[in-house]
Amino acid sequence: MTLTLSHHYGENWGEVTRRLLAAFGLWDKRMAKGYKKAGYIGKVKSFEVTVGKNGLHPHFHLLVTHDKDADVEQLEVAMRAAWEKAVTEEGGRCTEHGFDFKANCINDYVAKMESAHELSSQNTKQGRKKGRTLSQLLDAIYRGDQTAAHEWTRAIQALEGVNRFNAGALPKKLGIPTPSEWEDEEENDQGELDLAEDPTVVDFSLDDLLQATHPSLGRPGMAMILRALDRGGEAGGRAMLEGLLRDYVRTRAPWTPAWMTAAADPGGLPAIIETAKTRPLTRDEVAEYLRVIKNRSASCALATA
Repeated sequence: MTLTLSHHYGENWGEVTRRLLAAFGLWDKRMAKGYKKAGYIGKVKSFEVTVGKNGLHPHFHLLVTHDKDADVEQLEVAMRAAWEKAVTEEGGRCTEHGFDFKANCINDYVAKMESAHELSSQNTKQGRKKGRTLSQLLDAIYRGDQTAAHEWTRAIQALEGVNRFNAGALPKKLGIPTPSEWEDEEENDQGELDLAEDPTVVDFSLDDLLQATHPSLGRPGMAMILRALDRGGEAGGRAMLEGLLRDYVRTRAPWTPAWMTAAADPGGLPAIIETAKTRPLTRDEVAEYLRVIKNRSASCALATA
């Protein structure tokens, strides 16, 4: 089943997340008797988010166990009523899309994708419809999407400390290891890692990083920068970055706007372009932004003619 609540773009995304988590806690506690009546053994819960036109869309995916002869219709009615009540009590609103229950569908679901993978792959799944996952937002940021950068930051702040995947006591009852136990075993096999007490923190320009790690260079740019930082500290990292940037200028990646290559001009970039790097632009600012890009592109074309 899937559990969520209504939300819109302008809301405080952290508050939306808080309401959902609190509502789930109430709902889960109140369903104790219903679980017992259905022969409940345990459940697997995954917390997932996408970002779309209505803002942050946090929701739970659950696989709930029950006896084969359990009254599933009665269980669904009880779950829906309890969920709507819990959301309302936490100050939220639940529409018909807030509760989605599919009974006896595990075989069909497994045919499409293994359930364990579906519930645990929230970092790699593709957003449905128009929503984007956090991974998709990061990919858009890499391509220079400033709105995606703004949304990703809001989402991360709203989700701080949230447990994304939980199987409760179900693995123990079934006598199988949990994913966290698999990770523990792998870490034990590799031995304890020696972590630096004072990690190196270096501020690089986003434009510089995007150019230095551009795929057209045919090199693992980010890995090279990190390795240089590890071996030579900040000076080594900056030297590697500058070397990659020089290589980038020689290759001139085809997607780079002409006005970006003019960034080294004494006059620097116009204020509207600097503003676009830090936040989404207003309607009036977008018009000014497009005008500036058009004029700078024309200037660059004349200079190279």
